[in-house]
Amino acid sequence: MSQSPKALVHSGFASIPGEGGASVSALDFTESSFDAAHKGEYAEQVHGHTWFVRVFWPAHPPKDARFMHARLRQYLEAAFDHRMLDDVCEPTNYGVAKAIAQLMGDDIKRIDVWRKGAVPCGTTITL
Repeated sequence: MSQSPKALVHSGFASIPGEGGASVSALDFTESSFDAAHKGEYAEQVHGHTWFVRVFWPAHPPKDARFMHARLRQYLEAAFDHRMLDDVCEPTNYGVAKAIAQLMGDDIKRIDVWRKGAVPCGTTITL
């Protein structure tokens, strides 16, 4: 069964054994995408991308991944989807990640933002 490109939810383990019996912390994540245009400083014309976003939170204590996914979708649709990014935030992968971090709050520990195309690129920020 294939996943929708707009929605993927994953739940990890709270703790897994590492070398020498040490505990390794784990993060759960969900991801989604939105479509937006931008010009930015390196482009001569306005153009659009599908931007992909993955947010991570501590696997322990557990959070409902469906709730976290719905929250991410709500923020992406309200703030970014089918908008001109130059009017919303710094129109870069980093700018989008930073804006999402401010919207999602303290329980998010990592955000990945990337886009595909002629020059695929992305950003990971750890909070």
